Order: sequence, then C-alpha cells, then structure tokens
Amino acid sequence: MSSQVKELVSKCSVCNTYQPKQCKEPLLSHDSPALPWSKVGVDLFIYENRNYVITVDYFSNFFEVDYLTSATTTAVVKKLKEQFSRHGIPETVFTDNGPQFVCKEFREFSNEWEFKHLTSSPRYPQSNGKVENSVKTSDVHLALLEFRNTPSERDGVSPSQKLFSIRTRTCLPTTKDLLKPRVIDAEKVVTGAEQAKEKQKENYDVKARVLVPLEAGEIVRMRLPKEQKWSLGTCIKQVGPRNRRHIRKTAEKFRDSGRPSDSAECQTFCKPIVSTSNSMTGPENPVLLRRSTRDRKPPDRYQA
Repeated sequence: MSSQVKELVSKCSVCNTYQPKQCKEPLLSHDSPALPWSKVGVDLFIYENRNYVITVDYFSNFFEVDYLTSATTTAVVKKLKEQFSRHGIPETVFTDNGPQFVCKEFREFSNEWEFKHLTSSPRYPQSNGKVENSVKTSDVHLALLEFRNTPSERDGVSPSQKLFSIRTRTCLPTTKDLLKPRVIDAEKVVTGAEQAKEKQKENYDVKARVLVPLEAGEIVRMRLPKEQKWSLGTCIKQVGPRNRRHIRKTAEKFRDSGRPSDSAECQTFCKPIVSTSNSMTGPENPVLLRRSTRDRKPPDRYQA
C-alpha cells in the first residue's frame, strides 16, 4: 500500500510542486594541499559599509585582507596581484560564482598568471566554507595578528608558522627563543588536516544521505532560493561535482504542450474544489437557535 501511495505522489504535479526541501548530502571535503600557498580561496565581504577581498591559504589557514576602493573585477585583480607578489602565485584559486570571478577579465588574469581557477557549485556557497569562515574573524588588524599566531588545536602550529616557519611578535608576552625560525614538518600538518576532515565528515554525514545521480534528459523539479514551490524542468548536463539539494527527480511525464501529465488517480486527489455562488447562499428555511430555559440559581457568595 505504501509503495502504491509513493508512486502516486511521485507522478502528481501538485504534490511535486509543494514538496518540502531535500535533506543535505554527504560532505565532500577539499583535498589537503601538500605545500603552503599552493591552494587559496578568495571571497569578497562588506564591513562597516566598505568592501574587502580576503584570500585564505588552505594549507596554513593564513589569510590576507585588503580594502577595495570598488567592488569591481579590476579592483579585485589588482589586490590579488599584490598578494601574489608577496607570497607567490598559487597553483589553484577557489572562489564562488560572483560576477567579479566569472567574467572575462578574471579569466584572462588566471591565464596570464598561470593558475587554475575553480568555482564552488552553483547555489552551494558552503563549498567555499574555508574563506567564508575566515570572514567572520577578520575584524581589525590586531585580531588578524593574533589569529595568525594562534596554534591550531589539532597540531599545535600557528598559520604563520605553517606559511613562514616563524612566529611573529604580538602584544602577548613571549620569549625571544620562540621567535626564532623553525622548519615545520609539512607531512604532519597534512596528516592532521586529513584527520580533522574525516572527523568533520563523520559528524556532518549523520543526517545526510546520497541522492540518486541524474541523467541528461530526465524530468526534474527545481526549487529556487526564496521560493516555496518546486518548478518543473529538464536535466541538461552536470555543471558541478555535486549539489543536488535544490533538484529533485520526478516520475512526471510531458505532454506535447510541455506540461506534465497527471494520471487519472492523481487528478482525483489534486483537483481543486471551486465554490459556486449557490454554495454561499443559506438554506430556504433557516433553523432557529434554541436557548436553554432552565432555572438558574446564583451562588450564595454573590447574594447580598
């Protein structure tokens, strides 16, 4: 019985339009880079009505923040060139699908400086979470200095040590011996990062499940941001590694007009009921309400 109901609902156009959101999918973590500044994430944010660009190193968690005179691609590219001139050109730059990163000018910049530009899945900014989390901590320059010198819980090494093999002086008291350069074991850093990702994935996947892959030409329902309905569409091709939460496979079929065809049983359950003017009129002989006529005796406490 339950399988028949499930099949009926899967073919119902109204049911598919107003279905709840899908559950989250299992976590796909980024690969841990083997070298500092070989893979970075870039994003824009606004603080006190001013635009900034932030660049995060995936190896050390060290990040750079620069003020932008305007939120244009030209301004972003200029600041990235300054950062790359200090730390070197990374092999991979990971961004979201913002207009500053998907235009021709940024594509020419990546080709000229010979780095690979990757973007997060459409409508899934969570995949750029490394840089999104760094935005939360970038308030003032002193906070940046302290963050870069704070040892990580998993390996006891700070971002500044991972990137430069040195601690930088802060307002906190420290000995001169701790400020001497020391080479960091890169394999230890990578191992610690992989273990942390495995633990993170284990916790994340508790309430996640794998969704069935879609094939080109299949009929689907798509739920756009800030919308409560699932719109009908056709799967054309895969544009990202994943992100299926806003797309749901459906058993509906198209008519020649391009609209989904509902089965006879579905129409029986989903056909709206239209009220007529006759249904609004009252009965010819209205029934008079009858009031109780029993004798009531007030309580003694209310008597004088």
